[in-house]
Amino acid sequence: MAASGAVAGWGLPQGRGGRIVVGPDLRVQGQDRIFAAGDIAVNPDDPTPQLAQPAIQMGRHAAAQIVRLQRELATEPFAYHDKGILATIGRRSAVVQLAGRLRWLRLRGTLAWLAWFALHLVYLLGGRNRVSTLVNLAFRYVAWGHGGSVIVGDEPGDPRRQPGPAGSAVGQPCDGP
Repeated sequence: MAASGAVAGWGLPQGRGGRIVVGPDLRVQGQDRIFAAGDIAVNPDDPTPQLAQPAIQMGRHAAAQIVRLQRELATEPFAYHDKGILATIGRRSAVVQLAGRLRWLRLRGTLAWLAWFALHLVYLLGGRNRVSTLVNLAFRYVAWGHGGSVIVGDEPGDPRRQPGPAGSAVGQPCDGP
């Protein structure tokens, strides 16, 4: 994965994949008050995986360092805590690799999907969100394959009804020249 091409125009030092080079405390190399975190940042001495957990941890750490600087305290180095990897890859299908002493434990299939599902429910804030998500996912699970759903963007419409030149619809008569 590479950083956006726009990053090159920011005038900040770039490393592998166009990512911004940061020091141990996540400050941009050569800058006192600019921090970078997540997929956009790379510490060449201690690179982190480009996943959600490192990005979340880096964001929290950068915020804490800004507070430390405001209080005129020295910054602290970032230390990534690997919690393992969970990924859903389909209906009742996922992969799980735990971290630490249980790193040898790898799950896949329905059991891994249930672990993924349970963990995501636990991390939702508030009981109302958990119940809402549980009902929504249960419905999607039961109704799987009974119609399409669009994940990103608008649902595709009838191409014959798309706006054409001067506000007319493609394939429709136009009142003007």
